Amino acid sequence: MMTPREQLRLTIATALVDVTNTWIRPNFPPDLHLRGFDELDEQEQALNLAYADAAIRAVENAHAQLIATYFRREIGSLMQQAEHWAANGKPFAAHHRVTKADNYYQVVALFERHGLWNENTFDNIAADLARPDIKPPGAYPPAPALDRYRDPAYATAMATGEQPVPVLRDVYVPGAWRCPKCNFGLQQATLNAADGSVSSRDTAGDTCPNCAKPLWRVTWKEQAEALALRCEELVTAKGSAVVELSPAPTITSEPS
Repeated sequence: MMTPREQLRLTIATALVDVTNTWIRPNFPPDLHLRGFDELDEQEQALNLAYADAAIRAVENAHAQLIATYFRREIGSLMQQAEHWAANGKPFAAHHRVTKADNYYQVVALFERHGLWNENTFDNIAADLARPDIKPPGAYPPAPALDRYRDPAYATAMATGEQPVPVLRDVYVPGAWRCPKCNFGLQQATLNAADGSVSSRDTAGDTCPNCAKPLWRVTWKEQAEALALRCEELVTAKGSAVVELSPAPTITSEPS
């Protein structure tokens, strides 16, 4: 069984013969049979396979250079941003960009080695993919328990044992607002025309339609308490409905 690379070089070698036959066909009688790749002798097939190898190397070299150049430019952009945020008192923003640049440099180093010391990066990648995983790969996007580690403040708190100061997304329900006077509730959302997605809107602006009071943001605790109260009301209502629909018990007297 051929490897994907062997199948690719055979496909290219066959295509080279087919293109050559198509190009020279007008110079020969229509009834002349032009041999395909399978009909060539061993030496001619080897020559076409060598051409195929050269074509594959040229494409791989171009791709390796393209990938390395792209990520080098991204690293430069990230470092410019890191310098800006460091100078403006945003250490976490600078930390994020420096760490991301470090990850990008691993890609750059991988593809800038392509062709050095007869090393083929694409062959190395294919060989790595052919090896079975020692452990099953983790799921991405990460589960909520791991997603929290994206926040440097949370990771710092876990390392030091100090409780982190809650951020807005941990305190308030996204897009949820209510009137402090009449308890009117509103879920604000923004429709993104570019891709049709809907996102929560946490900026103030709407007022209560009942009493024209400014709306307040809803905390997770307030929402949980409201849901608990609603559940109690539903359970009570269901119990009352069951009692009303149940037939009255029939009492029979025993004959004396």
